[in-house]
Amino acid sequence: MKNLKKIKWFYRLTILSFLLLSSVSVSYAIGTVNTGYRANKTATTMVDAHGECRNIDNTSSYDYFVPTNTASEWASFRAPADADSLSGVSLSSCAIPCTSGSQIFSTPGIYSLTVDEIKNLVDLDLP
Repeated sequence: MKNLKKIKWFYRLTILSFLLLSSVSVSYAIGTVNTGYRANKTATTMVDAHGECRNIDNTSSYDYFVPTNTASEWASFRAPADADSLSGVSLSSCAIPCTSGSQIFSTPGIYSLTVDEIKNLVDLDLP
């Protein structure tokens, strides 16, 4: 009878250990549009989701989870950040302003170029 109690206890402990280890080994990827992003404290994070690219400048002492699985989730994070309701968080466009002359982009991302108008075609140096 005493051995039977020991065996039952051993099986219970084994099952509990297996459940604990299997739950700890499950990891969740973060850093994609489907899973969301982590805006680390005192860092800038670029998030490009659903046609809206923003640099999240987090100067607070907290990390933030940025939901991006749907366009409405992403908008629900941007709205208070744009309204300065998230303390220490500011958003800026990912677009890099172009200056006259040649421009080299060394950072991956989506860029836009706006040409206001061409005033004098004679000045163009075309082949």
